[in-house]
Amino acid sequence: MSTTDSQKEGWPDLVRATKTIVVVDVVESVRLMQANEADVIDRWRRLVHETRNQVLPNHQGRMVKSLGDGMLLEFESVHAGVAAALELQQRAPGLNIGHTADKALFLRIGVHSAEVLTDEFDIYGSGVNLAARLASVAEPGSIVGSADLCGQLQLGVDADLEDLGEIFFKHIAEPVHCYRLSHAHLKPTEGPILHAPKDASAMTARLAVMPLQVLRASAGTEFAGDLVADGLIARLSVSPWLRVLSRLSTSALAGRQMSAQTLAERLGADYLLTGSIWPGETRWRIGLELVTGSTGEILWAHSAEVDLAQLLRGDDDFSAEVVTALTSAISIYQLKRLNTQPWPSLQAYALQISGLTLMHRSSKTEFERARQVLELLVERHPRAVQPRAWLANWWVLNTTRGLSTHPREDASIALMHTRIALEADPECAMALAMQGFVHCHLLGDLDSAEANLVQALRANPNEALAWLYRSVVHGFRGEGQQAFEATEMAISLSPLDPQRHYFDALAASAAVTAGHLQRGIEFAERALRVNRNHLPTLRALTVAHAEAGHLDAARQAAARVLELAPNFTIHAYVAGAPKGAEQTRQRFAEAFSLAGLPLG
Repeated sequence: MSTTDSQKEGWPDLVRATKTIVVVDVVESVRLMQANEADVIDRWRRLVHETRNQVLPNHQGRMVKSLGDGMLLEFESVHAGVAAALELQQRAPGLNIGHTADKALFLRIGVHSAEVLTDEFDIYGSGVNLAARLASVAEPGSIVGSADLCGQLQLGVDADLEDLGEIFFKHIAEPVHCYRLSHAHLKPTEGPILHAPKDASAMTARLAVMPLQVLRASAGTEFAGDLVADGLIARLSVSPWLRVLSRLSTSALAGRQMSAQTLAERLGADYLLTGSIWPGETRWRIGLELVTGSTGEILWAHSAEVDLAQLLRGDDDFSAEVVTALTSAISIYQLKRLNTQPWPSLQAYALQISGLTLMHRSSKTEFERARQVLELLVERHPRAVQPRAWLANWWVLNTTRGLSTHPREDASIALMHTRIALEADPECAMALAMQGFVHCHLLGDLDSAEANLVQALRANPNEALAWLYRSVVHGFRGEGQQAFEATEMAISLSPLDPQRHYFDALAASAAVTAGHLQRGIEFAERALRVNRNHLPTLRALTVAHAEAGHLDAARQAAARVLELAPNFTIHAYVAGAPKGAEQTRQRFAEAFSLAGLPLG
């Protein structure tokens, strides 16, 4: 029957929308039913009842279908769908109390985000089929999600991920990149990695500026909260005495139902700046509160009407007044310079936010779209600094993610963008950091890299990427402890960065160079759970195990190195060392030899 026929007969209207689909399946349900049908039905009905009355209301979800051994659930957001799936797996063991292992009920769950068609009774589309396929490959008690879904999660907050690689499914032409999801265990404030190096002890207060909540948002104002937060961060972060967290980390928790204390704990912040915006046609009312992270006590509050055109110029009186008031409230910050780039319209700012969001997702398609969006923004606003710096970052990530076929050409393109950015603003810390990384990692010029990174940190001591890339330079030169301390600073400034696994990967190499072998193993294993094919991390893991005397584990890691790089030889590795890195490479070469990697 055609859609037109169904409409004539008064069928429910179909609505096209992006939903998160959760498919729940009972493992070996036929066997369990045959053994004790009444008991299995009773336990299953209890779980369905809990799902309807507790799980779904908690996460604003809908039960589309409940079958005898499965459920089809629908959620408005990825975060809600994943949280519900994790809660279901957490509840499942309660169904097995008093039962032997052979009679236990185990769930396998598939989660996917896609555009589908829905009505009041059902949900339709290929996305539903893919969610079911994902459930079919999940191990008992586990959850499997697609890369499209997992790219929208915040590691350490929404879930932990384990890269399962690309899996072929019946009747689906292309393989699907899949991840196993589990409860988040990363707490940014735990462990010595978040303690600042001794030479940065003057930066005692940590401030998190949260994106402001936009009340009654309309088209063109959805990014207003990020715009105001960015203006404040740009002004506050120039102080060498105040540590201002990266907006990439604070945005990861924006809109979450968390208390000020919980937010501060997650971010490792001493103070939290939050607020709301009521957008008008030409003027916005902005309310702000500064609270302590430990108690949530309000230290300072301010409300004002601000002219939109003034905010977009980037030199507005409102932000300057807020900064002055904050320095008085927390007693450690002095305003030293202003470095906010103007944006001619909210539409341009929305383009940048979209490009950054896409760039930090795991899907290759979305990563490519990020480049297209940023190039469009650069074309429209060729003198704007930040889009150039982020586009240079894209070309660096294109190489470090192993997607480049011509790294030297990528290096030239990245340097072209940083050169143009620095012509407009010679003290753009991010552009300087990107330029330093290109010289270090892609061109092997450690002296030029060091000069760029020192200049970047002089311009902005809170630029996390500059600290991270400086650790690479120290590592190449064999300055292990300095490398490790630089990664400590980088992670502490952006503890919930979308590329946290990349921070962990470089921290692993730094820890190994410093001789902190167990810490290096921990960082490497955590990074590989998210990106299991990252070759530099596997090499660092090989060295750590070999030097720690774990020769079996070292040989296993070395085997993965050869699986990904069959032509790898120790001689070629040593010969490719940048000038100044020969001693470190020779040390690692000895570990590679112990692990059984070929000499050449």
